[in-house]
Amino acid sequence: MLLLQVQSLTKRFGARTLFEGASFVVNAGEVAGVVGANGSGKSTLLRVIAGADPADGGSVTMHPGVRHGGARIGMLRQGYAHDAARPVGELFTHAFAGAARRGSAGRDAEARLEALAARLGRGDTSAESAYADAIDAMAASDAGAAGEAWAALQLRDVTPDEPVGQLSGGEQTKLALIDLVAQRPDVLLLDEPTNNLDLDALGWLDGYLDAFAGPVLLVSHDRALLDDHATSILELDATRTRIETFVGDYEDYAREKARREADLWHRFRVQQERE
Repeated sequence: MLLLQVQSLTKRFGARTLFEGASFVVNAGEVAGVVGANGSGKSTLLRVIAGADPADGGSVTMHPGVRHGGARIGMLRQGYAHDAARPVGELFTHAFAGAARRGSAGRDAEARLEALAARLGRGDTSAESAYADAIDAMAASDAGAAGEAWAALQLRDVTPDEPVGQLSGGEQTKLALIDLVAQRPDVLLLDEPTNNLDLDALGWLDGYLDAFAGPVLLVSHDRALLDDHATSILELDATRTRIETFVGDYEDYAREKARREADLWHRFRVQQERE
């Protein structure tokens, strides 16, 4: 089973250290929620793991590698304000590549399925195996995955040449999610994935996270999302430039933080009384 391993990871911006010597593991099927104050480095952590930003020390590895070329890391970033003038087809290439393949290839696959279904309807049981194989092949294809996400998220028929800035915030997030699904990633890095999503899209996201088999890092201010999906919480502490792991969901994390704070105050009061 694939796991994500971070060892002694360090990231600095000039004289400022965001995190230093950070180590943690996220196993297949686990969701690590990433929390911390604004500016503590949550988005930067995802970019470093994705390889978009260089680390100043440490390593990020996947064990074992898959698909011969290594694990596919899919990252959903937060916001597209800097890309407002870019065509969506240029920014979300996988989503539209999938849409293109759904054209001729999709029609051919559908025609084959219809022919096999017709044979089954005539009582030709020899077509059963081929029909099942065709269904599986369509479900496993990148185009099929993107098409299912496009339909489930109920995104309007966005054209590839539309500027990103013409899409609403919700449409941008939905298109980014479709692009992510089309990549068929082994590892998910999600930065505020619920931003601007409607209730139906939130329901789809819940189902996608439930079904995803690989490691997930999830940056979110949505406590309900973290309570529903997180198996651990990674807290970025900007004052101590460290990342600490807490087992459990957000509620477990908040309870443990409160317990530690109460214990710290108790020790302080005892020390004051002794002096």
